[in-house]
Amino acid sequence: MAIPIGLIYTAKLTGSAMKQAECESCAQVYHYKVERTASGRAFSPAFIDNKGASDRASRAAERALKKKLDNALDPVACPYCGHYQKNMVRQSKWRRFGWTFGLMMLAATFLFIISMNLSRHHSAPFRTAAIVTGVAGLVMGVVWFIVHNPNRGHGEKGARRDNAEETSNAKYRSEDRVRADMHRALRNVMLMTAAADGVVDDVEIECIARLVKVITESSPDPAVLRTEADAFVGGGAQRHTQIHAQLGDLSPYLDDEGKTLFIKASLIVATADGPANETERDVLAKIGASLNMTVSQIDLVIDHVSETAVS
Repeated sequence: MAIPIGLIYTAKLTGSAMKQAECESCAQVYHYKVERTASGRAFSPAFIDNKGASDRASRAAERALKKKLDNALDPVACPYCGHYQKNMVRQSKWRRFGWTFGLMMLAATFLFIISMNLSRHHSAPFRTAAIVTGVAGLVMGVVWFIVHNPNRGHGEKGARRDNAEETSNAKYRSEDRVRADMHRALRNVMLMTAAADGVVDDVEIECIARLVKVITESSPDPAVLRTEADAFVGGGAQRHTQIHAQLGDLSPYLDDEGKTLFIKASLIVATADGPANETERDVLAKIGASLNMTVSQIDLVIDHVSETAVS
C-alpha cells in the first residue's frame, strides 16, 4: 500500500456568537453568548502546495466553526424568571447529570453481565436476583433521566431569578446594556483614532461630537471630548489595550452592521484632518481585529467609505 508523501495542515479556530431566546414562561426576550471551537485539515501533496493547503485548512476551519455557531444551543436560563426553554432542557440534563446517567448505565450493564457469567456456578434465585438488580438499575437510570426537569425546584420567581443570574450572568446582556456598551466603545474608539498620530485637532473633536450626536442622539460637550482625547494621547499602550479588550468583549453581541459602524466612524475621524496616514490605518486594522473582522471585511468598509466621500 502506497503511503502518500506530503504535509497535512491543521487549522483550529475558536469563535463566539450571540443567540436569542424568547422565554416560554414570562415571554421576555434575552440574549446569551455561545462559544465553539472547530478545526480544518488540508493536504499538501509532495510538499508542493504548502501555502494552498494552509489556506484550505483555514477556510475549512472557518466553515466548520460557522456551522457549529449557527447550530449552537446552550442551556442558559431566562435572566428574568430562571426558566429553561424546552429546547434547552435536554442540553441541561446532559451537561449537569450526563456523567451520572452514564455511570448508572455502566453499573447496570456490569451487573447484568456478571449475573450471566455467574449463572453457571450459582443457583437460579441468585441468578435471578442479579439480573433483576441490573435491569432495575438500568430502568431507574433511564426513568430518572427522562423525568428530571431543570425547571423544577427553583421555588418562587425571585429565587429562580437568582439561580438564573448565577448560571448565566457571564453570558447574558440585555439589549439596553449592549446598546450602552456599544455607544461607550464607539466614543472611545473614535477618540483613540483621533489621538493615533499624537495630535488631536479641533476638526477631529468637532467630527467626533457630530458622530456621537448622530449615533447616540445626545450632544457631548466638546471640552469634555478634548480632555478625553488628550488622555488617550498620554495614556499610551495601556489605554489602547483596555479599549481593544472592551471591543473583544463586545464583539459577540454585534452583527456585521454593528462592527462595520466602528470602522466607518473611526475612518471618518481619521480623515477629518486629511487622508488617513499609516498610523491611523494601523489603528483601524487593530480595531477590526479586536472585533473579529477579517482583513477583507475591513478593506471593504474602508473602500466603501472612501468611494462615498469622493462621490
